[in-house]
Amino acid sequence: MTDARTSFPPLSVGTDAAAVKRSYRPLIGFCTALTVIVPGVAVVIAALVASTGGFTGGMLAGLGFVASGVIITLLTLSVASAYGSRVAMGTVLRLDDTGMEWRLPQGVLVVPWGAVTSVSERRRGGHRILTYRLVDGLTPSSPGVASDVAPAIFQRLVKRGLQLGSVGIDVPVDTILAATAAFTQGRVAPR
Repeated sequence: MTDARTSFPPLSVGTDAAAVKRSYRPLIGFCTALTVIVPGVAVVIAALVASTGGFTGGMLAGLGFVASGVIITLLTLSVASAYGSRVAMGTVLRLDDTGMEWRLPQGVLVVPWGAVTSVSERRRGGHRILTYRLVDGLTPSSPGVASDVAPAIFQRLVKRGLQLGSVGIDVPVDTILAATAAFTQGRVAPR
């Protein structure tokens, strides 16, 4: 028997583009339909009110729908942007003997295993979400930490934890949990 540390190959968690597309398709379709329908309703309402109450009344009646249309258009663009960034991410998480490397839309974050206090799992909408909790007071200049994430976002990540959902990744959550436990010799196990 030896006390030598067992070395495991690194685990890379990538984006499953087909799964991301499946998860975003209904939302993008709904937002796109609303982007077309709401301005059409605004025109019809404005025309109906204008025919009975005058041009000014028609414009005021359609104004609320136009404002809603602008908000829905911005929502559609936001959802499409989130979809595009999720598909283009490639590798989102890498686990190895030294720690974790997260590739986030805001930048790259490297965290050593010593800075991870726990990992928890919760279910939402039939999907699993892992949350890696970090030590309080962790900063981008802490030993072993490397980050190009903005300081305000970094502090929010430390406070809320680093989260990874089962939708849109190419490695099962159980494999990620097993790798986490193996790389930390069981210190960081799901609860």
